[in-house]
Amino acid sequence: MPYRERLNHYKRHFARADGITLFGRDAGVICVEAPNVIPKGRTLDDVWGFVERLQACELDWLWESDAADVPTLLTAATAPELVAELRAREHARYWPRTTLVGADRGCAGEIATADVLPSALRRFAATEQGPVRIVVFQIGGTPEQRIFLPHRRVRAVDDLLAQLGIDPDDAAHRRDYVPQSGITLEALYRAS
Repeated sequence: MPYRERLNHYKRHFARADGITLFGRDAGVICVEAPNVIPKGRTLDDVWGFVERLQACELDWLWESDAADVPTLLTAATAPELVAELRAREHARYWPRTTLVGADRGCAGEIATADVLPSALRRFAATEQGPVRIVVFQIGGTPEQRIFLPHRRVRAVDDLLAQLGIDPDDAAHRRDYVPQSGITLEALYRAS
């Protein structure tokens, strides 16, 4: 199914404007869908605050997006680039697709290549094992973000979720996580 068609299907069947939705399953990552994980208005101060939260937590971060063909490590030098990407809009209306990946300290560089990142994300989705610990995915063309998490989170992830006001255990809505349908980590990064 082409991207736009999948996106329209997603909007009709899954998007919720009234709280977070937990997509759960017994094994493999779970997913929390939440609006405005990346602040809604995306003012310069709001987005800088979000990026500073990422940098302050005890994880290393990288991102890839429609604007950046290769994964980029989040550092003090690259933070302004990430802020600019998170504030950009497609056709002055929608946020572009962006994937933020939190990994164990010292390990982000190992997976920050176009060849390695997809397999690392597929491994995380299936096994819930590091070095990847959290993935925040900005769904292109919508205000929602999806956060992919293991069932047993490390403290740095729980601390970040608390700062963002997200409690997966207190989700207003619950659905089944179906790996090969919709906007899941497996569907986004399936092997070609």
